[in-house]
Amino acid sequence: MNLKVNIVSISSLITILLSACTGGNNVDRNTNEEELESQQQSISQQQIYSVLDSLELVDYETGYYEYINRNSNILLYQPQIILKFKNKSSIPIKGNVEISAIFIKGDEEWSNESSYFQSKYTDEPLQPGLTRQTALQSSVGWTNFMAIRNSNVSVRILMNGILYKTFPIDNILMTSNRINENKKPQKRPQSDLPITTPETMPHTATINDPDGYTNIRASNNVKSEIVGKILEGEVFTYWETNDNWYKVETTKGVKGYVHKSRIKPIDNK
Repeated sequence: MNLKVNIVSISSLITILLSACTGGNNVDRNTNEEELESQQQSISQQQIYSVLDSLELVDYETGYYEYINRNSNILLYQPQIILKFKNKSSIPIKGNVEISAIFIKGDEEWSNESSYFQSKYTDEPLQPGLTRQTALQSSVGWTNFMAIRNSNVSVRILMNGILYKTFPIDNILMTSNRINENKKPQKRPQSDLPITTPETMPHTATINDPDGYTNIRASNNVKSEIVGKILEGEVFTYWETNDNWYKVETTKGVKGYVHKSRIKPIDNK
């Protein structure tokens, strides 16, 4: 009887010791994994801040970019920001640089857009002393150009998930998603498209013609050459003049004149 008790006691003791050893190994293993994860996060954060410290914002522009949805023929004025960064360090910038733009109207988040300023898979590292531009547009905008006058929209920029700066959106129309292009003087229309008065604010419209289409004339009279057609339901841009013929431009870039009786304005707020 005593022999059996001793054997059981020794067996129980061995089990307890093995369990304690195994538990200790698990604790050590968990501790090592947590320390490794913490070190990796620290290294990742250091790399992110190192990239941001190497980039210098040398120029930017904000405004509204005219976008035409080819499927629905809807003209939309979207808030846009263009950022131009320079690598001010002495070494190439490596890895991903993701820029996010949160467009805000008053206290409401309109849209959240992201773009890779640099992708390690598709882009060459930005070399020292060189600049690179990136443009981000809101997916939400105005259908009426006049609405951007008092739009009160701002954009919050994040770089690799870290808040960088907040910019107000200027209430102006942008003609390009490149800074240098927007700063170029606007070209006057070609001589075959004379304007009777200075250009006013652009408007959007569809045609009002029982034939289902309207001719675009090269000049502001009915005998002028036909340079294109606008079909029923097609949205186009027009500018008012001091006579009965308004200057127009289609989504395909055709420019000319249409009699104002054939123009049906789109009044969207």
